[in-house]
Amino acid sequence: MVYFSTRKWYTFQLIYTIFFGQPLIDAYLLQEELSFYGIAVHATAEQAIVKLEPMPFIRNYFCPFKNGSAWNLTIEPMFAKYYASEDLKQNENCKALFESIKKLRYKTSGHLRKYIDNTESYLNEIEAKK
Repeated sequence: MVYFSTRKWYTFQLIYTIFFGQPLIDAYLLQEELSFYGIAVHATAEQAIVKLEPMPFIRNYFCPFKNGSAWNLTIEPMFAKYYASEDLKQNENCKALFESIKKLRYKTSGHLRKYIDNTESYLNEIEAKK
């Protein structure tokens, strides 16, 4: 099967779970550069997204990359909408996720800890803006 995505073609064989194409390569290269646990939108997809109506789960963020930082669209974690929720169970789940990320700090050192710190900063910014 061949599909078109963000003005580029990619192919996949569903039976074998094999994917080919420039959008997939672009996504892989972008994730190799990220220095936090999150989802950044590639520039080719960003062009299409900015033409749409604003979406509350997509935000511009000064993303940490391995060789510096840059403004990039990011997709918030699915749980983020619950920060302002009146649903106590969902709020507890959000807090549990925050705590699990904080606990990772005690299992990592060196350059890997940078991912934890950057992820905490990202989640704290999301929480502050809710």
